[in-house]
This record gives sequence, structure tokens and C-alpha cells, in this order.
Amino acid sequence: MLTRFFISLFSALIGLTAVASPDDSDAVPRPMVISIVIDNPLTAVGIQLMRQVYQQAGYPTRFVTLSVARSENLLHSGDVDAELARAEGLDKISENMIKVPEPLMTVNIAAYTLRHDITSASTENLDALRIGIRHGLTIDKRFHPKSLTQVYRLDQLAQMLKHNRTDVAILSETSAFFSKHKFNLNNLRALAPELARFNVYHYIHKRHRHLIPQLGRRIRELKDDGTIKAMIAEFMQKQASAS
Repeated sequence: MLTRFFISLFSALIGLTAVASPDDSDAVPRPMVISIVIDNPLTAVGIQLMRQVYQQAGYPTRFVTLSVARSENLLHSGDVDAELARAEGLDKISENMIKVPEPLMTVNIAAYTLRHDITSASTENLDALRIGIRHGLTIDKRFHPKSLTQVYRLDQLAQMLKHNRTDVAILSETSAFFSKHKFNLNNLRALAPELARFNVYHYIHKRHRHLIPQLGRRIRELKDDGTIKAMIAEFMQKQASAS
């Protein structure tokens, strides 16, 4: 693996909330407040998925957008109940943030370009190029591109590619597909080899640890019966049809 990337997924503001204690059987649970990232193509799929998962557990949900740092802080303090999805490692930042061990999906990361003269994502090639990357992606220290520009939004990265302000963009497969259709990057292509592949998980505050077995079981069921795959396929088809 040439490079290791860690995705943080999520973005903007909220107030304190809580849910009923599992011992308070007569109380009506308040909504589980779940932080999400704005401008992530699969956020809509994640919301649909986790709303269904929590509904079966007997909890309504409310989704809010937060910056990466604020999401971490509020999940640590318990001012939000969960974070929609993030790569492995959030639970190592704070013991208050617990990973539901059943992964939601696997994310594939690659270098994408519009240039025909760039033939591979070898270390030698990428070190000589201008790289565009989203905030929330961390690049391995062994990797030394000619320049590295970080942006907050996917459309900014698309414009950098379109106007030759960057040679390659580091994207997930889904973000690349979304960009190709939404921003008319018809010649966008992935360079081999793939740079990274990792699982994405749902995280909850430790006071909800009693929900982990039920949440994990339901996520696994939705994967096994093809529901999650169908959700993603439907989303991708809609993006392709809208272009």
C-alpha cells in the first residue's frame, strides 16, 4: 500500500440532548442525535440506513451537521449521541466514543485525474504532481507531493481538476462517481494502484453501549439481505440519471 488515508466523515452546529435510560421503561425515548458530514455523497444513504436501524431499536433519530472537530468534541462530551460514520480509530481518541463493530461499508480510496499523460499512482509519479485532497483525509508522511492543497467541499476539488489547478484528486470511489456526474468530469479516471481501502463504522457515546449488540446485529442483517447494497446502487443510479 503506497499511502494510508484515514477518512473522517462530518460537518456544523447543535445543542445538548439525551435519550431515556434503558432502565426508565415508561419514558418515551428522545431522538438519538447523530452528527453527519455535509457534502459527502453517501450521507443520504447513511441517514436512510441508520434511521431504519435505530427505528427497530425503538429510537427516533435527528441528524445534524457538524465540523469534524466539533463532532468529536460533542460526542466525547455526550452532547450528541452518535456519529453517523467514520473510519476506524475514533474510539482511540476518547474512551467515551465507542465503535459499533459491524462495519457499515468499505471505502476505496484512489488518485483520480483528468490528464491523459499520468499513467499510474506510483509513489514516484504522485511525488512529482500537485495533489488535491479533502479536509479530513490524512496522507502518509512517506508521501511527498509537489504540492498539497486541502479543500472543504467536493465541488472545490472538482473545479481544481477542471481548471488544471491540481493534477490529481484523492477521492473515494463514490465521491469520484458523484463528481463525474454532478460536475461533468466526463474523463475522470482512477489511477492504479488503489491507495487505500478501509471500513467505515458507526460510533456512539458510551452511555448507549447497551445498544451495541442490537445495532450491530441490525446492520449485519441489512448487509446480508442486500439492503445496504441496494441503497447505494439506487443512489448511484439516481446520480447517473440526473447528469
